Amino acid sequence: MNLTKICTVCSILYFLFFIPPGNSQALLNGDFENHNFTDCAFNLENVDFNANMPSVTAFGNNSEVDIQTNGCGFFPTISNDWYISLSQRPSGEYDQISIEINQPLTEGNTYQLSYYELADTSSNPFQFNSNMPIEIGLSYDPSNFGDSIYSSLPVPDVWTLCTHEFVAPNGGQHITIRMAGTPGLRGWNFLDGFKLSPLTDVEEAKSMEIKIYPNPVLDWVNIETDMPIRSIRIFNAVGQLVCAIDQAGDFYSRINFSGMSAGVYFLEITNENNRLVKRVEKI
Repeated sequence: MNLTKICTVCSILYFLFFIPPGNSQALLNGDFENHNFTDCAFNLENVDFNANMPSVTAFGNNSEVDIQTNGCGFFPTISNDWYISLSQRPSGEYDQISIEINQPLTEGNTYQLSYYELADTSSNPFQFNSNMPIEIGLSYDPSNFGDSIYSSLPVPDVWTLCTHEFVAPNGGQHITIRMAGTPGLRGWNFLDGFKLSPLTDVEEAKSMEIKIYPNPVLDWVNIETDMPIRSIRIFNAVGQLVCAIDQAGDFYSRINFSGMSAGVYFLEITNENNRLVKRVEKI
């Protein structure tokens, strides 16, 4: 079944950022085409997978990553000739991998990650439960999951292209992927075509200036811009939307923080052509 469904899933956190010249990150071997395998290989020990798949590291306690192509008896390829599959056992062991980035991400900058996913539930309905989620992270260490940036639930038995915008929580150089199902269930997810790219254009980022004060804030925060504000959204430190304000083209806004808990918040300010996010601390 070689059906492709398009899904776009965007993070609720959006950060406009400055990209220095030449600072363009990309995944190395995110399509899993660079390897030493000549045929399908199933239930690979981490050490065997790592020895034959440059720039990709398997480190899960399940140690059963697969590399597949057409003719392996399961699903046809979706992006070039090879894809991988991760599994989880009912006992709770699960596969994890990391994919190297050519250079570290910049903490606080926005990136776009896209990839194909598929949950295999048709091969053996008595063995595999319904579609099981995967979780994606960003890490400094290729053998450590790092900070979570996203989770998704692959569609059963259909290749799906997912595109996700995220804010880099650290300056890591490895995108990590792991099975994230509930212990007691067994799952098998197929993955391919991971691509990473920065989002914001330099000139666009420089075209909007803003002042936010005081910061840290106790009760009220003031926002002044050189362009009319279209909307303001406030997110807490874990990306939950706290408040959304529609503006009527004003250059100034004042927001009451007195009822909010102490901690870090992010203000997303947009106008017709720009999106800028600033970090604010509530004391």
